[in-house]
Amino acid sequence: MNSLFSSLWAIVSPWLSEGMRKRIVIVDAEKTKDAVLQLAPPASLPRIYGGTCDTLPEDVKAAIGIDGNEARLRGMYDGASSLVAAVSSPPS
Repeated sequence: MNSLFSSLWAIVSPWLSEGMRKRIVIVDAEKTKDAVLQLAPPASLPRIYGGTCDTLPEDVKAAIGIDGNEARLRGMYDGASSLVAAVSSPPS
């Protein structure tokens, strides 16, 4: 643990109940992958977090608001929509 986090934890942890402190697990960066894999199966985790998942499950997409409108939403950011065009064009 770095010294800044250690200092902050020393200030905050006394305010937490014993039960809450027992639920909080702090791991070193080298052990993060193993700690996450204890909580979720590899099929549920993206590859960058040590899993095997290449796409988001439908329930996760729904929970974070991704649906069939993805292409339309992408258009808002690449200049293909009138919203971006209106914002980027000076008023006449």
